[in-house]
Amino acid sequence: MANFYRPQRSPRLMLVEDSPSEVMLFRRTLSRLGAAIDVTVCPSAEAAHLKLMEMVGEAPDQRPDLVVTDINLPGKSGLDLVREIKGTPELRSLPCLVFSTSSAESDISAAYDALASGYLTKPIMPNDYDDAIRTLTTYWFGLMQSPSASWAPLPVAPGRQALTSKH
Repeated sequence: MANFYRPQRSPRLMLVEDSPSEVMLFRRTLSRLGAAIDVTVCPSAEAAHLKLMEMVGEAPDQRPDLVVTDINLPGKSGLDLVREIKGTPELRSLPCLVFSTSSAESDISAAYDALASGYLTKPIMPNDYDDAIRTLTTYWFGLMQSPSASWAPLPVAPGRQALTSKH
């Protein structure tokens, strides 16, 4: 994996999820995988948008590098949040990933129509969940470059290989 120069800090992720058990699973999986990622949790789209707007005004250097949102949230949906982020000039470049239990084509299409940067279906099996989170972190924080990126690339965990393309 290429190591692009970035100042040394942990990547920041905003997780927009209303289920405490899903939040716990996400955090435990990151910990188990050894991913040093700062996670901010918001239980609703409204709370996430408010927090992001506070960061724009008061702490732009604390802005997350990636927003991961569920679709079904109390109040506004995760897709509403993505639309708000993409409609705000100061946040437009912020990558937004939809992470949902739904694999319905209509939900996937709606996410991309809202300008989501990606869509990932939450796996049911624990090993598959680990693989999904490993892939998410490798892709967004190990391979991708974004205008707001100022983190150090995540190291590959001992005994693991970085994802490579197969030809």
